[in-house]
Amino acid sequence: MPPDHAASPMPGASLERWQNSEVNLRLRDNAPIQLPVDEIFARVGGDTELLAVLVGLFKLDAPTTLSEIRRALDNNDAPALERAAHRLVGSLLTFHASAAAQPARALEIAGHHELLSDAEPQFAALQRELPRVITALDHLVSPLQP
Repeated sequence: MPPDHAASPMPGASLERWQNSEVNLRLRDNAPIQLPVDEIFARVGGDTELLAVLVGLFKLDAPTTLSEIRRALDNNDAPALERAAHRLVGSLLTFHASAAAQPARALEIAGHHELLSDAEPQFAALQRELPRVITALDHLVSPLQP
């Protein structure tokens, strides 16, 4: 992308590539992942720079938050589980990653209601989905990078 388009809130060429589409990938496990591109771009007002920054921050924060969730489960710390899972749910929904947000939301609820004994399957699902979301987001923003 030329430098003069990088500062524009809605660079036509980059955004047009994704209009009315989804990121549709088959990952190594051959399971598809879909992210609604139009909704993601709408969330950031079409600002591709902002999207790239948000994806970068998510990629830095999500593994740390996943570790916090694991630690909360290991320590039977329901309030910590609720807080960490809530933060991750919000981040995932920013990108309309509902398949990963569902187990994160279930963990948040488990923490809220102090039902940690049944949370392991949800944590396992989140562990499977989170790298898939990161891969899809990388696929989404890589063509937008200068």
